[in-house]
Amino acid sequence: MTRFLRSLLACALLDPTMSAWARPLPGGVTVDDIAAAFERADVAVEIAREASGEGTARVRGTVDGVPFLVRFFGCNSATRCASVQMFAGYDLPQGTTPEKINVWNAEYRFGRAYLDAELDPYIALDADFQRGATTEAVENVAALWVALMTGFRGYIAPEG
Repeated sequence: MTRFLRSLLACALLDPTMSAWARPLPGGVTVDDIAAAFERADVAVEIAREASGEGTARVRGTVDGVPFLVRFFGCNSATRCASVQMFAGYDLPQGTTPEKINVWNAEYRFGRAYLDAELDPYIALDADFQRGATTEAVENVAALWVALMTGFRGYIAPEG
């Protein structure tokens, strides 16, 4: 049994595809931390270096052909940010109804939905990292966002 456990541990340490040990991210996350989490979730992203309202870059990506944006808030001079907001909009020819959005918001714990003036649906997810995080926690948020986008698209446009 001991030989088996040693072999298993050796394989885990040598396999680059396995998740690394969770690394602490004290005092928030960086743009690079978020981008790396999405890339580990097999979502191609790019860092948009133009400054946002708080002077930090943004992360842009797509899930199932739908673009999304990650904005950063409460960033310090070391580029660590206290929170992030992910959001995506869906341009539907007929829009959707406030009732449908209300049902989503009532039934789904994560990812709040809303409508723009043309009744196009949007989904957003906020994540707070002010007191720190781990790489594993950030990866979990990225995976949750991907699942939310996929589920929301199926909910608002089941035939498309």
